[in-house]
Amino acid sequence: KKLQEEKNELGQQYAAKIDVLEEVQKEERDTLTLKLSQLEIGLREIETQWKEKYCGDIELEQQELYDENQMLKLSVAEKETELLQSQDSLL
Repeated sequence: KKLQEEKNELGQQYAAKIDVLEEVQKEERDTLTLKLSQLEIGLREIETQWKEKYCGDIELEQQELYDENQMLKLSVAEKETELLQSQDSLL
């Protein structure tokens, strides 16, 4: 009978330790989940700041390059016209 009582007591101690470990693991998981959420929020804030700072500059640069490209196309067309006119005058 005494052996059975010791066995029951050890079983209860074991169960109590498992409960404590599970609680600690849950707290650690909750802490890690919170930290991950904070990191995700921080990352979104950095991404937003980067877009605000640089996307406007990039769009402006793209427009400038487009305008420059259009001017070059116009210049090439003018040169082609001049070349055709000079060829016509030679003939």
